[in-house]
Parts: sequence; C-alpha cells; structure tokens
Amino acid sequence: MIAYVIGGGDFEPTSHPKWKYWLAKDLVVWMSHKVEKPIKFRAKSGYLIARWDGHILTIFRGYVMDGATLWPDHKKGMRGFAVHDFGYQIGQILSREQWDQVMLSIHKHDGYLARHIVYAGVRAGGWNFFGKSEPVHITEV
Repeated sequence: MIAYVIGGGDFEPTSHPKWKYWLAKDLVVWMSHKVEKPIKFRAKSGYLIARWDGHILTIFRGYVMDGATLWPDHKKGMRGFAVHDFGYQIGQILSREQWDQVMLSIHKHDGYLARHIVYAGVRAGGWNFFGKSEPVHITEV
C-alpha cells in the first residue's frame, strides 16, 4: 500500500483529556487504493471529518487524535499517525495491515526514522485497537 501527503497536516495541542492534538489544516493524502465513488466520513456527532474521492483522501481541519499510541510523538511522524488513527477508527475499506502499510509509506516519505520500529509495534499490537474507537459513520456522496 503506497500513500504520501500532498498537502497540509499541521497539528496543534488540545486540552482534551483523550485527544492530544487537533488538525489545524486539512491533511490531503494520495492513496494507491482508489475508491470508485466518493465517500464522506462523519463523527458520531455528525461532524464531517474526511472525504475520500478516487485516490485522494482528505482529513479535514478539526480532526482530533492522540498522536502515537504507546510511543513518543515526533513531528515527522504526526501525519502518518493521523492517517493511521483515522484508518483504525473507520476499521474498514482497507485491512488493518493495509492501514499499517499506509502509515509506513507516509513515514518513509516524511523522513521519520523510527518508522520500522513503529510499524513493528502496530503489526504486533494493533489488533487491540482496529475498529474499536469512536464510531465513524460512512456515507457515499
């Protein structure tokens, strides 16, 4: 699975007890997996958090995440962590292994040196988190 960021991905800290960061600028990612019809993703609250159209996945400003789970956060890893968190939240369209590969690919393009250690960690323990987060509603456009 190949993915790379083509724009955005600025993060700011939050004061929320669960979510450490919010996305201050839309994160636009080219994905090797192409969806046939555009898909919108909404949080349980109804807030539109992302859209996937063809090869382009856009995670919108305001998306919140915890950064690296069980690993120190690093600026060069944040965009990969955000897309990975999003993939684990929706728990579908791609398999867990494919979402892990997406994170690894983004980390490679972003020059994140700890990418192989983080990848090994999500492969070993990610099953405990995949598809078990806040519900995300998927609707076709």
